[in-house]
Amino acid sequence: TEDVCQVEAKRLWNAMSKDSHNLLPKVLPEIFASVTLLQGDGGVGTIKQLNFTPANKDFSFIKERVDEIDEEKMVYKYTTIEGGSLGEKLSAASFEVKLVP
Repeated sequence: TEDVCQVEAKRLWNAMSKDSHNLLPKVLPEIFASVTLLQGDGGVGTIKQLNFTPANKDFSFIKERVDEIDEEKMVYKYTTIEGGSLGEKLSAASFEVKLVP
């Protein structure tokens, strides 16, 4: 999908790629109870656990692995490795987010 945003691309990139563990529960508290870094410092190889509020009736958490961060091209790739619909509806889930100024 493609979305248009009024926030400057670099500012959104920094929030998304470097500070999402702090930002998501603040911006979307009705969805995210917390985001915890389980391994790593936010860079490639980092494992995050996203804990959902009871509003999400399908599942309580997902774990994601950061696969690629390209600062210059503003590309962020990650894979859901546990939780969510994995094993029930999905066998794997990988995502790519690209910001275009």
